[in-house]
Amino acid sequence: MKKPILLALSLMLLMLGLTSCNKDQDAKVCVAYFSYSGVTKSVAETLAQVTDATLYEIVPEEAYGDDTMNYNDENARAFKEQMGTAPQRPAIKKTLKGAKKYDVLLIGFPVWYGKAPRVILTFLEEYAHEGQTVIPFCTSDSSTIDSSENELKATFPAINWRHGDRLNDKTAVQLQAWFESFGCGL
Repeated sequence: MKKPILLALSLMLLMLGLTSCNKDQDAKVCVAYFSYSGVTKSVAETLAQVTDATLYEIVPEEAYGDDTMNYNDENARAFKEQMGTAPQRPAIKKTLKGAKKYDVLLIGFPVWYGKAPRVILTFLEEYAHEGQTVIPFCTSDSSTIDSSENELKATFPAINWRHGDRLNDKTAVQLQAWFESFGCGL
């Protein structure tokens, strides 16, 4: 019940211009994402646009193909990574420059087997820093962010985590209101 009321209030304030941040007050924000099907990419691009953030794609060194994503095949790469029968830190192309300059990191991913894909863990080990504010977001047809978020918080306890959300099918206005609900300077 609280969530719809808060969203409605945020949207009303946004329309009145009361929650907009001046660029001088904005935290330096990076929207980093991994996307397999393009859904997370679309959300990340919109978030970066409405928050005036840097957009960064997390790219695995070995791309995930259709043959690695069969959810019903225990021999599929994604299954082995997610369930711990293969290396759980797939290599990524490390191209993000100046990661420490960002005050806030929005990290987006699809939910695989109830978890964030292992490339997200690789990215966080490389680029997230103690005390940095990280806000996760996910895309999924059915899963919430809860189990993914709990695992990330337990794996990286020194990060200043904010509660994330599943952001499927959100409009640009809704995404901006979601981000601004954390406070301009966070």
